[in-house]
Amino acid sequence: MKLMGLESIITSLTKDLAAKVLNKTLEKGTEQYNKALVIFEFCFSKYLRRSHERYSKIKTLLYRDRPVSLKEHYVYTDLALDKKKISGTEIFETFNKNRKNVVVGTAGSGKSVLLKKIFCNLVENKSEFIPILVELRLLIQPDNHLSIFDYIYNSLSALDEGLTKEQLHYALKLGKVALLFDGFDEIDFEKKEVYEREILEISNKYTNSVIIVSSRPDDNFNSWDEFFIYRTQKLTREQAIDLVSRIDYDVTVKDKFINELKSGLYNEHVDFISNPLLLTMMLLTYEQLAEIPEKIHIFYEQAFDTLFHKHDALKSLYKRKSYTSLPIDDFKNIFSAFCIITYTDKKLSFTYNEIIGYISKAIEIEDFEIDARKFFNDLLKSVCIIQRDGNIFTFSHRSFQEYFTAKFLAKSESLDLMKILDNISTNRIADNVLRYTFELNTEKVEKEWILPRLQELTTKTGKALEEQNFKAFLSLFFDGFTPTPLGVGLTLDVAKAEGHFKNNVMSFYRNISLKYFPQSNLTEDEELASARIENDAFKSALNLKNNEKSESVSLSDVENIDWIKNTWIYDGCYKYDKMLNEIYTVVKRKYEKKEMELSTLLFN
Repeated sequence: MKLMGLESIITSLTKDLAAKVLNKTLEKGTEQYNKALVIFEFCFSKYLRRSHERYSKIKTLLYRDRPVSLKEHYVYTDLALDKKKISGTEIFETFNKNRKNVVVGTAGSGKSVLLKKIFCNLVENKSEFIPILVELRLLIQPDNHLSIFDYIYNSLSALDEGLTKEQLHYALKLGKVALLFDGFDEIDFEKKEVYEREILEISNKYTNSVIIVSSRPDDNFNSWDEFFIYRTQKLTREQAIDLVSRIDYDVTVKDKFINELKSGLYNEHVDFISNPLLLTMMLLTYEQLAEIPEKIHIFYEQAFDTLFHKHDALKSLYKRKSYTSLPIDDFKNIFSAFCIITYTDKKLSFTYNEIIGYISKAIEIEDFEIDARKFFNDLLKSVCIIQRDGNIFTFSHRSFQEYFTAKFLAKSESLDLMKILDNISTNRIADNVLRYTFELNTEKVEKEWILPRLQELTTKTGKALEEQNFKAFLSLFFDGFTPTPLGVGLTLDVAKAEGHFKNNVMSFYRNISLKYFPQSNLTEDEELASARIENDAFKSALNLKNNEKSESVSLSDVENIDWIKNTWIYDGCYKYDKMLNEIYTVVKRKYEKKEMELSTLLFN
């Protein structure tokens, strides 16, 4: 967009908002009013100008040395609200209508880029809204933790101290501001509840403002009663081709890759290709490997190898000198140590001194004698897996931190793996470290975590069912009941370690878990009828009227649960027990057979 056109739009947006806000706080025409008007317009105009300049450009794995235009490289993807698909080109109209919105999606599905695109569109298209985008990870500072409101105020008042909190309050109250909160899942776990409460307070206080929160999937959002939950959808084949066609890359390689997408590659690898981040990484590795791996952890390994060996994807004959001159395996070991330390500390962004400190610890753990500053330069300039954002340094994508954390866990013999995996399973339910660790070293995870935990758990479930103590059984995995459109559901809080363990085991052994809990084949009418029976039993047991809104009820508050015999939960208890026992038996026998065969074949 031409500079003069953008300036005109920003001036118009801020003038309109300034007049409406100050008419609420000051007497129009007075010297104080006129001075405040200038300050207000200046702060918001400069914020919009700076932020638009920042968010209208992006860096990716393919554009590591230079930012490129978001508009030229952005492909609109679809979202889903319940079962309704919403086109990406129309999504803000839906957000505006519903006001309180959450966008959830897996790593690399384009959530952050979507919010940047919305910000730019609201400025460029002369909308009625002034967008304010908050990257929630930046709220956590080494010395203090800012509230969201204070962070927004500080961002604006830093431009002129004359702006008051009262004026910001009225601006939000008017409903002319769109609040874009990016990366709820990137907030430190210990602080997440505090910021969750503040987001809900902001939504209640400023009911006219549009709020959009982006995050990886999180069960907490189910309790955000007034928020609409949208889910990012996979790229279609056409969208994937459009995205690749926009990338400035070797034409021959790109054309060949697009032809492969058209002729069957998309259908063969839809789980990878339908994710924008993985699709970009796939193009990066395709030139060298000309094949796509079947497992995601192999894919990340190949992507890193490509970044390491081919420092500039846009200059095929150019290879930049490494600062450390480390061989790739040593480099990976140090980077893995760096990742698990920062992952444990829940750090995705760093000051220069912080990142040098973490690198120094990683070098010490791996027993190398190299300069931490040189390793940092390799991460930033050679491999480009760390990128600069002003005075802050971040991972090019947090999924690399997760993969290399898993890589460290999968190979290390110096850790209490059971304790660590228990912690990750319970407290990091939105990330992929557990899945990657399982895929990287299945035997280690099964022998040191899954088998011993299953042995303990099946002893408890068997005892509870033998005594017909269904409350004790359910208390192992869940903390309450809740009515849903599909019947009575079971709720699980963060502290219920065995419940999260069960969920992970069901995910790892999906072929077995689907035998016991298959996809429903009921018609919609049959599902509704079944749900009505279950919810009536639930309400009757708790003495609730049929028209009374019923929230989640804690298991500890329900003395008699005989009513579950009228729900799926009764049979479900026996199914859970049988499923866990079958998984335990299958895994145990696998290693018994392996040990017997190896003892027969080797060293006899």
